[in-house]
This record gives sequence, structure tokens and C-alpha cells, in this order.
Amino acid sequence: MNLKKLLFIIGLAIILFVTGCSNSETISISDKSKIVLIPDGEGGKALTFAVFIDNDTNKDSSPLYVEIEIQDEWLNSKVKKEKFIVGESIGIDKSVANFTIESNSEHQTGATLRVTGEIEENKLKQTIEQNDSVKVSILNGEDKVIQSGFIKNFGKDFTIDGIAILLIEYLKGVGLISQ
Repeated sequence: MNLKKLLFIIGLAIILFVTGCSNSETISISDKSKIVLIPDGEGGKALTFAVFIDNDTNKDSSPLYVEIEIQDEWLNSKVKKEKFIVGESIGIDKSVANFTIESNSEHQTGATLRVTGEIEENKLKQTIEQNDSVKVSILNGEDKVIQSGFIKNFGKDFTIDGIAILLIEYLKGVGLISQ
């Protein structure tokens, strides 16, 4: 066998090995993620940060958790939080907030924060949809960022049904009720 053929075969084997071992499929933040304006139950308003995560791999994920960072000063002043781990507002620390996502499936998680004072709905919608104001990071058990992105969708739901659905989905997401 001549040297060119041998190098070609070795090169082809390396390419096949690398592409076979790499995982072009990913764990990612879905475009379905959104921030929803809801009543807070006490005559005010709250924002629900609904994060949808896709696992497009062929294996279950390692333990993950979600961190949300509000990067817009105006929005930050309305919810009085700059950065938080999903679940910590109800007393769950990140070691307990970890979750896994089954292969080729979706997981929903999120948090709800009360709005301080009045909030201008049009400004809120514009801030969310047009500015990179709410960053979501998916982290693994070693606190390494796996994926980051911004929530760009805004919704509003002042119906009892809508609030109940969001609450049920959230409780499922954090594992407090079974699927």
C-alpha cells in the first residue's frame, strides 16, 4: 500500500471517529420560553419566567439547573432580582434544584417573581422582545454553563385557568408533582 492511500485511510478513520464521537445534537433553550405577566393573587402582578429546555440527544442529560439573569435595569427594578437560580425563591438550593432531561424530550422549569409597583405592559413587552434583557443559562452539576440564551417571548394571562396551568407545569418541572 502506498503512503498516499495509507494517509487517506488514516485521515478518513480520524474524521469518522471524531464525527461519530461528537454530538451535534444538543441540550438547548427552546424558542417556546417566555415571560408571562400574571396576577399575583394579592391585587398586584407577577412575572412567570417559563423556561423550556430541549434535549435533542440520544441519552438522558446529566444533572442540570437553571440560572436566570435580568440584565435590563428597568426590569430589574420591577422584580428586585438581578440573578437567581430557579427554585431558590421557594427555598430550594441548587443542589436540590438539579434535574435531568430524558433523551429526545423537553423539560419545563421556571420561577415567578412579584412585580414591585405598577408595570407598563407595552414597555415590558418591548423590553423582553427587543432587548436581550433576560438571560437564561443551563448549568451542569460542576457549575459549568452548558447553554445560554435570551427569553424573547412575552405573554399575558389573567385567567384563573392560565394561572393554574402555569402553576401545575412549574410544579411538575421542579418535581413537586408527578408527570
